[in-house]
Amino acid sequence: MAIAYDIDQANRIVHVLITDSISIADIEDTFTAIQADRQFTKSAAVLIDAREMRRAFFVRESGNLVHTLGSLKASFISCYAFVVGQDYDPRAGRRFLIQARREGINLQLFRDPGAALKWLQLAK
Repeated sequence: MAIAYDIDQANRIVHVLITDSISIADIEDTFTAIQADRQFTKSAAVLIDAREMRRAFFVRESGNLVHTLGSLKASFISCYAFVVGQDYDPRAGRRFLIQARREGINLQLFRDPGAALKWLQLAK
């Protein structure tokens, strides 16, 4: 699987790294594993580094991704910061943000991982 995660218990932030082609099932499996991890704390924030994710997935699956993240929001995630790559399509990103906000998901897109981390610390 092209998704790995690490849990920062002290700051209640889950760092997720996506490195290649993925599917919605991969995301669901990853978040199931996170939720079952003994280091995980409920109401954590999630930083998803998707700079190496293939853009076609983001464009094609944004609606399904919002649905998946929305179902997780109610159970254990407080907010999401997505770090996107240089080939990021701003139109697809705006569409993704609008869909997420309609679902009540506290989510923001970033190009800089440091800015994403700073936002998560304020948004939690």
